Amino acid sequence: MALRADQSKAIPVVQYHAHLAAVEMAFHRGNASMARLHVQEIEGYAFQSGMSYLFTAARLCRALVSSTEGDLDSASADLYEALAAARKSKTGLEIEARLLAYLADVPDGAGEKGRAAHVVEEAIEVARRRTDRVAELHAHIVAADLALVGGPINPELREGHLQRAKVLLDVTGAAIFGPRLLGLRRGEVKIAN
Repeated sequence: MALRADQSKAIPVVQYHAHLAAVEMAFHRGNASMARLHVQEIEGYAFQSGMSYLFTAARLCRALVSSTEGDLDSASADLYEALAAARKSKTGLEIEARLLAYLADVPDGAGEKGRAAHVVEEAIEVARRRTDRVAELHAHIVAADLALVGGPINPELREGHLQRAKVLLDVTGAAIFGPRLLGLRRGEVKIAN
């Protein structure tokens, strides 16, 4: 329904949520064209409203499109910019944990495991503090990937990350993470989008 609303009556801060969800789904499915379509809508809402909160969300979404297209440098830059803007303006902090989870995920997918490991612990901590269970689920999945043998996170912690991710998957119903969690259980490493 939200995606089909009359745009002249749309309230940007409400309307963008459906598009953000669509961008995230497209990212997890590796569908750059779908992600790009919805980013344009979010950017339109940001410009229409002038709200820094929506500009932060738009930067997150641009980063996910870049990552899906394989431009991991641009993705990381947009994620850092979004995080810095959210923290400086104190708007958009409710997606801070989500930003951090993606900031760990993007370099992990690019093979920059050390950089990812540095961010993933903060992502877990912020997600717990803000009770953002989906972001925490995402971060635990990245941490489990990083804890595979030879990774920068102690392999002995891997099972704990997998167990917590399973609990969070059950609690949140965020099924988009199910296949990746299953793959990690089988010892599969994430491949960049």
